[in-house]
Amino acid sequence: MRAAGALARRVLLSAGTGIALALVTSWPVLLPIGFAGALFLPEVLRSDGGASAKIDKVSAIAALTEMMRDTLNAAAGLGQAITAAARNAPDPIAAEARELAAVIEDRTVPIDKALRAFGHKLADPTGDLVVIALSHAARNSARDLAPLLADLARAARAEAAMRVRIGVARARTRTAVRVITGVVLGLGVVLYVFDASFLAFFGAPIGQLVLLGISGLFAAGFAWLARLSRPTEQPRLLYSDPDAEHDPFRALAPDPAVHLPGPRRNTAHTYAGMWGRG
Repeated sequence: MRAAGALARRVLLSAGTGIALALVTSWPVLLPIGFAGALFLPEVLRSDGGASAKIDKVSAIAALTEMMRDTLNAAAGLGQAITAAARNAPDPIAAEARELAAVIEDRTVPIDKALRAFGHKLADPTGDLVVIALSHAARNSARDLAPLLADLARAARAEAAMRVRIGVARARTRTAVRVITGVVLGLGVVLYVFDASFLAFFGAPIGQLVLLGISGLFAAGFAWLARLSRPTEQPRLLYSDPDAEHDPFRALAPDPAVHLPGPRRNTAHTYAGMWGRG
């Protein structure tokens, strides 16, 4: 409800901006341009496309995996180790982890099914690897689980570090775009206030079309920037239906078209070598 109210306020403010620009300049084309710019431009220039949230989530999965690894030796069993770690999960995945702990403690659902539901709620490829490893351990009493969890945690840390480096490079690009946008808009305002005759061409019908075309090029550039800022999603390893009757786990990268990044690919191969494909 609050989000809907905020969106409505943004739309009204953007519409007011477009109308004000059209009235002040007598350029009708500034009405849609001003509306679209006021509505989308601040969010595009400010947002990182969810990259920070993705990094926080992957780091949280790594921390939870490390806690599970550390509690395995002290715990009486796998279920107790998962529950103890899940109760202290980092904030980005705390709700999902605590729900997992509650389900396991309730003992009405098998651990592997509870883990599978947990993986689907995380909706993260790195989390899928952890869920697969733990589920196989729950069903097959697999040995050497702690070293595998350590490998998974290292892979998750490496992926988070890689995303941080990519985010830094993208932040520099967004900063350059902010500077360019500010200079273009500021120059236009200064010219209109102090030397309106310089911009008289844009008041003619052909000038309105040119201004619309220039705005379209800017819009295409900002759309490209928004697309580049979105984090790349890797292929999921769990089926989309957690209650399906078939085997809940996909084979790990059996198809050359399925690409896993280096750390996750190495961990997947380690997992496949220890327990097979399930």
